[in-house]
Amino acid sequence: MGWTTMPMPREGANAYLRSMFTWENKDGSARNEVLDCAIVRRKVAYLAVKRTETATGKSDVWAAVVLLGFYPRARDGYTFGYKDMCESMGPYEDDCPARILKLLTPLEMAETHPNSLKYAAEWRARAWARIERAKARPTLRPGVVATLPSPVRYRDGVEGVSFTMRAHPYYPKRRQWVRQDGVPVSLPRRLLDAATFTAAA
Repeated sequence: MGWTTMPMPREGANAYLRSMFTWENKDGSARNEVLDCAIVRRKVAYLAVKRTETATGKSDVWAAVVLLGFYPRARDGYTFGYKDMCESMGPYEDDCPARILKLLTPLEMAETHPNSLKYAAEWRARAWARIERAKARPTLRPGVVATLPSPVRYRDGVEGVSFTMRAHPYYPKRRQWVRQDGVPVSLPRRLLDAATFTAAA
């Protein structure tokens, strides 16, 4: 499924997504309700969705992952966009908060999960692993060293594998990463997620 764009909902993105995933089948055989919704970095939303079969009363809680786009300057007025998927589709985004993951039905107990459990299991494992890495990561303050598993090459041709965090020279409250040659650089989240960290002395 591709992206859907529209004017920004008056009720806001969180409330709109909650209503989008709250519904009942036309024949009344099943219904969905949202237990919780978390929007992370204004780029992705994670929802714990409870699906209940009317006839049996059996229910499972599964994760919905929704990519978000905000376009405040869109000339056509379509300032909000989203692309929704189920955890069993193996989403790339996996920075789901623990509070959402804890609401999900263990897959070995799932009876009404909408799709394949294999990709859902892999996605949940990645999400929990990210949380554990974050717990083990030292507080990112000046002096912390991030070491990547492999070098990254910058446009000036210089490769870097070890980076040190320092205070910005002009804005002391800000932080920046610098290469071993002292040049400030940007480290995307995907690189930081794979890095190992040495705490500042």
